[in-house]
Amino acid sequence: MFCKECGKEINNKAVVCIHCGVSTAKKKDTSQSDAAMRMLLPVGRSRYAVAAGYLAFFSWVPILGQLAVICGLLGIKEIKNDKDKHGIGRAWFGVVLGVVFTIVHIAFLIKLVF
Repeated sequence: MFCKECGKEINNKAVVCIHCGVSTAKKKDTSQSDAAMRMLLPVGRSRYAVAAGYLAFFSWVPILGQLAVICGLLGIKEIKNDKDKHGIGRAWFGVVLGVVFTIVHIAFLIKLVF
């Protein structure tokens, strides 16, 4: 094979070019670790965090607020236990919006009863 940098012939099993010292290893795909890609795609995110984020948008529906809180808390726990998981912001978003709308629902029910 030939070196990508200097173009000189090197051994097929070489890890580094003996002429210029450049690594012969192929470049790793960094799209999964790129923060911008993680914002757009659920790559490496906790399933609970993703579910909490979507449930939070519909937490004005009474039962979905409580489900957003549950999924958010499970997501936070999963992310803290597995350092390769991401999505802590979505998980907290689900918890906060779920709690807010649960309080609103309880206040509405109290007002209806009294």
